[in-house]
Amino acid sequence: MNFIQKRPYRKNISSLGSIAVGDVVQAVTLKNISLTGVLVQLKNNTDDRDLLSVLANAAALDIQIPDLKIKGQAEVIRVENKKNQISLGLRFKKLLLDSDTAQQKRKFFRKKLTLPGEILIHGHYYGFVSVNVSQKGMLIHLAKAVQIAPGDVSKFRFRQWGVEGKFKIIWIRSVPKVCTWIGGTCLGVVKVTGAQPPMDDSGSPEQ
Repeated sequence: MNFIQKRPYRKNISSLGSIAVGDVVQAVTLKNISLTGVLVQLKNNTDDRDLLSVLANAAALDIQIPDLKIKGQAEVIRVENKKNQISLGLRFKKLLLDSDTAQQKRKFFRKKLTLPGEILIHGHYYGFVSVNVSQKGMLIHLAKAVQIAPGDVSKFRFRQWGVEGKFKIIWIRSVPKVCTWIGGTCLGVVKVTGAQPPMDDSGSPEQ
């Protein structure tokens, strides 16, 4: 299974949210989402060229997705107008996953880092992409919903680096049938040698 893709994997989704530039607020419906961005559709059909100009030319939009507990900033990279139905392709610039857990009390600087890896959950390795890392932990994103509980200790590995370690789950945000974000603490990382078994399309090791 090849994790390095030219275009990030996108998952179809139907959820409500909003985008805003200053005092201009527009309700939207999400159409799909990926690690790097989202496609939204203006909830009310409009041919207001001034509004579209404001949205499309803004350096950054404020975005909120209450269902996913996501808020942050994004930039418009594409505008589509089909039968007076306006859609915007947005790229995330700053993203906050609004969790009620310890991830809000960060003590260490976090650096954005996108790297494919694998995490062991219930006896199977699932592919993930790291979002950011700190001195003590990291935030990862899986393009599927998985079940794992805060406090669980799992294993992870980065094949490109040839390293693996243990990972304690601090918080998890799973969107049913869509994706999962996991924040955790690295309990140790070691250098490994030798090839790991390849994964099949379901995210499980091939036997």
